[in-house]
Amino acid sequence: MLRFVFNNKEEGAVKQVRTFWIYALGEFALVFLGILIALQVDNWNQDRRVRKLETVMLGELLVNLKSDLDDVNSNIDIQTSSLASAQITLDFIDGDGPWHDSLSTHFGNLSDATIFYENISSYESLKSLGIDLISNDSIRQQITHLYAVSYELMATLEERALTHTYETMNASIAQHLYMVDILSSYIPLDVSRLRESNEFRHNQLIFLAFSALQLGTYNNIKDELLNLIELIEKELS
Repeated sequence: MLRFVFNNKEEGAVKQVRTFWIYALGEFALVFLGILIALQVDNWNQDRRVRKLETVMLGELLVNLKSDLDDVNSNIDIQTSSLASAQITLDFIDGDGPWHDSLSTHFGNLSDATIFYENISSYESLKSLGIDLISNDSIRQQITHLYAVSYELMATLEERALTHTYETMNASIAQHLYMVDILSSYIPLDVSRLRESNEFRHNQLIFLAFSALQLGTYNNIKDELLNLIELIEKELS
């Protein structure tokens, strides 16, 4: 009889311990599950904030890129005109045809210069946040190439072209031509002397080369801009 009572007590204790651990493990599982859910919600909220910030940055960048495209198109028009004028004036100097008034504008275009005023405010903001904010690999790579390579190349080329135009070409123009109106139309002081000037012709050739290089670079940047604008618009849509 005593043994039976003892066994009942022993079994009851075992059941109590078992029940305790079941509840303990259940509580632990609930806490652990709650932590996982909280972390998942926090990660989801964080990802949502990052994606929202990415959308804002892409929208601002898109505005800047479209502004840059307008500037590039304007510079392309100027350089196209300058390149044509450089060739026309060179043909005149190398030929023996008579002077005609239409040439005055073309000689005036030899003093033209272009500067690309890129808008980099959004790109600088993006760099400060981290370029990896942009999740689309293709967009991220093209943004980096445009600003860090193409724009830098254009700036270097423009600086050298401006130096030649303002310090060399304009000096040659002042020596052999004079301005006839405020629209920068020039006529030769002496046509024969102008044609005999190897220095003027040399400077013309350099100006022509710079115009061709700038025009080609502007067109390459235009292609990059159009492609990047299209990619960003698709991403935002």
